[in-house]
Amino acid sequence: MWGTEVSTPQIREAGEGLTQANASSETTIHRNPRDLTFRRCSSEDLETCYKLAQNAFPMVRPRENQLFVEACLLWSDWAELAYESQEAVGLLICKIVKKDWRTVSRLLAYFMLLVRFILGGPPQDLRFLWNFLLTDGKVAKNQPRADAEIQTVIVHSSHRGEGIGKALLDRFISAARQEAQIRTVRTYTTPALTNWRFYERYGFKRMGTFYDNFSSSYVASKDANAIFYLLTL
Repeated sequence: MWGTEVSTPQIREAGEGLTQANASSETTIHRNPRDLTFRRCSSEDLETCYKLAQNAFPMVRPRENQLFVEACLLWSDWAELAYESQEAVGLLICKIVKKDWRTVSRLLAYFMLLVRFILGGPPQDLRFLWNFLLTDGKVAKNQPRADAEIQTVIVHSSHRGEGIGKALLDRFISAARQEAQIRTVRTYTTPALTNWRFYERYGFKRMGTFYDNFSSSYVASKDANAIFYLLTL
């Protein structure tokens, strides 16, 4: 996706970060039959991504939504916005699961992101960060093996049920199928906060569950159970 523009977006084997990866393609737009336009995320789109996340998760404080979005983008190899009539209505962020030298640089950048979050906020942020990292650790340890990962799918609340999430995911899956090294795609979701049926309708299979400490900050403990999903291409 990040290289020279072609009619069908391509996925690189490893990302170079949001700003550098999109430097030459910030205005590229792809169209589909329902008048949606798709554009790669650039560093200039951070505020748009924040607003979409806040709309999707209004119970989450803005600083926490910003940390979530920035962490997803930091690890991403595919980040795309959907527009309808110049309005941002959807966001998809994905990554390729591959360990190389970029993994170290991303880990360092991730650490600095967490430090900035701690230093820039009130003491209550420490509890949030603890739950955030607990869930991160559980996911890293227990998630199914896969070649690619969906980090988040966000659709504006006033446009849900219009096929926007599926259109975004279709584009990523179509590109993934062209890559020999990508045969499986994983994700996880917490039913109390997100639409788990979206993944099951798409063909993802349940692979397990775990207690989501991150989500427990916003929903009753009994509802903070998350589901691992896997899609075979």
